Amino acid sequence: MLLLALPSLIVFASIGALWNPQPAGQAPPPVPIIFLFVLVAALGLYRSTSQVIAMEIFATAEDRASLEHAAKIDPGNYFVQMRLARRGNRKQRCEHAIIARSLFPVAQAARDVSRGCR
Repeated sequence: MLLLALPSLIVFASIGALWNPQPAGQAPPPVPIIFLFVLVAALGLYRSTSQVIAMEIFATAEDRASLEHAAKIDPGNYFVQMRLARRGNRKQRCEHAIIARSLFPVAQAARDVSRGCR
């Protein structure tokens, strides 16, 4: 998670903001602040891990059920939505074509697959 610039910036800026070297005899930082920091870091880790799992499914799976699962894990993944928009019956295709078009409205491929879907 900390290999990417934005998560690293957030984590290390938070650590720096919360860091308060305590001289001997002073109380440690309040527990709720530490808990909040750990919670935000855990949520970021969960989201990043979910996206990696969805990308792995996209890269290795060819069946529609697996791709649907990847789309549920990471609904903002344009490539998963596009692959699903090109396969299946019309109702299944249109659902994902509309999502792909909303994710990247200027893409010609998204416009092409969503043509005729409302």
